[in-house]
Amino acid sequence: MSPVVSPRCPECQAENPTQATRCWLCHRSFAPGEEIVLAEIVPTPTVQRPAQKLLGLLTALVAVLVMVVGFGLARGEAFLLIPYTLVVGLGLAVTSLHEVRARVRGRTVGWGERLLTFIISVNAALAVLAVILVAAIVAFVVLLFLVCSGAIR
Repeated sequence: MSPVVSPRCPECQAENPTQATRCWLCHRSFAPGEEIVLAEIVPTPTVQRPAQKLLGLLTALVAVLVMVVGFGLARGEAFLLIPYTLVVGLGLAVTSLHEVRARVRGRTVGWGERLLTFIISVNAALAVLAVILVAAIVAFVVLLFLVCSGAIR
């Protein structure tokens, strides 16, 4: 890929579009006989640091660990697999969404921030499940009370 060449203002050294007749920064007019200095704009290459590769590996290992725990739950206590899948799946989805949004904004997400996002989202999912469980228990107790009192047959 060839670098883009743009004229540089002789007054303030700002880079301008190639068809510019005046500087965008200092508004100096480019006279027809005046020399315009051209500057090359070279895109900076993105290099993946070793820490980012290690972070990807650690994330994959945590995902495998979460799946192993899920399979263990399915083997021992199958009824726990549904809430486990809801809580952990929601946590992983929120963490992934957080990372994608940060990348779109040009920001990198560290291991600590990923872990914190996962923990917070898992705790929020647990809180929602706890509220649903309490509401179900209250509804069951009210239903028993109404049946025992004879209001519902």
